[in-house]
Amino acid sequence: MKLIDIKIYKKTDYFTIDVDISFKRGILVIQGESGAGKTTLLDCIAGLRNPDKGRISIGNRLLYSSDENINIPVRERNIGYLFQNYALFPHMSVIENVLYGLKSRKIKDFAYAERIIDSFGIKHIRDKLPSYISGGEKQRTALARAIATKPSLLLLDEPFSALDRDTRTIVYEEFLSFKKNFHMDAILITHDENEAKLLGDSIIMLKDGKVVY
Repeated sequence: MKLIDIKIYKKTDYFTIDVDISFKRGILVIQGESGAGKTTLLDCIAGLRNPDKGRISIGNRLLYSSDENINIPVRERNIGYLFQNYALFPHMSVIENVLYGLKSRKIKDFAYAERIIDSFGIKHIRDKLPSYISGGEKQRTALARAIATKPSLLLLDEPFSALDRDTRTIVYEEFLSFKKNFHMDAILITHDENEAKLLGDSIIMLKDGKVVY
């Protein structure tokens, strides 16, 4: 069974990240107030920021180690990242956004991209630009792009916070279905306690950069 192990120290101007987190498969939910260090932690895991010291590994693959002077580049970590604003390319259609994710991993399979958007229920909007689709459809498109690359770990930074209550309820059900069908391992950030309980296999609370429970 794959063990995801994150032990890092990172000092910023506002707080100090000092965590030791391990979990086996499924969805780890991180709760915490704004400024607790949640997004900084995800950025360190993804390789967008460098910890001051520590170790990050997924299964038998070591991504970062200050002791061994290892720091795998972002594109080689095989980690998907769904940002809070989804970060879709506004000049690209839905299918082009998904294909871009595949090309970045050197996977060139148009038929595979078609199957992915079909499984996410967005085939009917495949040729539309992000400005012409709903919030829920943007969320599905961004998630499809992230999962299409078959990441070993998916990071989600408050992915449902911009959705209205009715859309959020529908997307929750879809997300749990995607988790089952794609055997998804993920770290998800949320402020919503009910969301954490519904989606998480395990939950931790981050405060001032440290795990309090």
